[in-house]
Amino acid sequence: MSLKLRITLLFVVIVAILLSIFSIYVYYVTVSIRENAFYDRLWERVDIATQILNESGSIDLDSIQPSLRNKYWTTLPEEEIIVIKSDKSFFYINEYYPVQFDYSRIQKRIDLGQEVEMQIGLRQFVGCTKLIGSQYSDIIVSAFDKNGRRLLNNLKITLFTAYLASLLLIVLVGLYFSKQTFSPIAKIINAAEKITGSGLHLRVPTPKGKGDLVKLANTINQSLDRIETAFQVQKSFVAHASHELRTPITALSGELELALMRDRTQETYRQVISSALEDAHRLSRLIDQLLLFAQTTGAHEIQSKQPLRVDELVLDLLEKISRKSGNREIEFSLEEAELDEHMLIVSGNEQLLSVAIGNIIDNALKYSQANSAINVQLRLGEQQITIRIQDRGQGITLSDLEHIFEPFYRSEKALATEGFGIGLPLARRIIELHNGKLEVQSQYGSGTTVFIKFPLSGSSNI
Repeated sequence: MSLKLRITLLFVVIVAILLSIFSIYVYYVTVSIRENAFYDRLWERVDIATQILNESGSIDLDSIQPSLRNKYWTTLPEEEIIVIKSDKSFFYINEYYPVQFDYSRIQKRIDLGQEVEMQIGLRQFVGCTKLIGSQYSDIIVSAFDKNGRRLLNNLKITLFTAYLASLLLIVLVGLYFSKQTFSPIAKIINAAEKITGSGLHLRVPTPKGKGDLVKLANTINQSLDRIETAFQVQKSFVAHASHELRTPITALSGELELALMRDRTQETYRQVISSALEDAHRLSRLIDQLLLFAQTTGAHEIQSKQPLRVDELVLDLLEKISRKSGNREIEFSLEEAELDEHMLIVSGNEQLLSVAIGNIIDNALKYSQANSAINVQLRLGEQQITIRIQDRGQGITLSDLEHIFEPFYRSEKALATEGFGIGLPLARRIIELHNGKLEVQSQYGSGTTVFIKFPLSGSSNI
């Protein structure tokens, strides 16, 4: 069953219950009002009969009945008036419906000094003790409320008919309004069904207004934006990766094929093998970085974490990198702070963090000017550990700065320098997986500064 039908059914059931409660309430209130009103009419008969009996001075059926007719104007259906004298003798005043009843139950309650209202079957009775002449007598009046019963029956039929008609109307109205309510959702569903891998540019329609459906449509469209971006990044990644892999393989194949075309000297073969080995090493480095990038891109958390001292990790990296940095100097400084040395410890994967920080230091060395130094500073703050890496290269233009975290992106000025264009995106992804941040500040002609920030132990925010 669809959500639209379920909501309509729920709406109909709730309204049906409310209508049932209302109808039952109206009916029984009307029953109570009719019953009390008829009792009032019966008590009026008691008072009139008492007055006539006292005025006549005798209990004479022939003289009383015309007076009663003139006083009442109309007679109640099956009406009976009975007077029970103190000697327990009965006197009936009933012109139309002489009916015999057992009045013992009523008489017992009257004898207790009560004014009696009672219903036996469909017939209603009232009775009490009245002073007639010089003695007390019990007067009992009973009748059948024929008109009231007929009105109650008509009310019952009317309420039932109105109930069924209301239910039918509620079903139709519920279906109409549920259709109107779910119409924007149906449009969103229809539009979403048309969105495929080849149509990620499509978006679901946004309803007018500021309701929840607008938020839903906007959320779906934002998710589609992210999916489309991810697909584009994936396509770009595959295209660039294929190109980067093809280049060293083509160079390697060409060198080996050229070497096999004719006999060459041992020195030439040595040069060919050396060049092929260099291409193989380059290809190996590229494959390693591609694997790491693929692993970290799909991951949500780091496996095999362990406590690491950031200062020791950085110093070990600098020692390894300085051996192959040539004539470029690396300056390291640790900013003093009155903090426990345990605050230098982060939980992470040593291999991945070494790759991330190492890539940034390698970039600083590659793009620095000849015979210039790079500066690596470790600073402890109240909320974070910051590694600042500053080079003295030519810097990055503002237009290129917007794209430096895109995989395989390389500016025109960087094409002359060896690299693949995935070192910085890979570094940022690894650092983010360690709850850190990577920020780059650069001005063309003034060098580049990279900030790596990790939260301190016990801090969840940077």
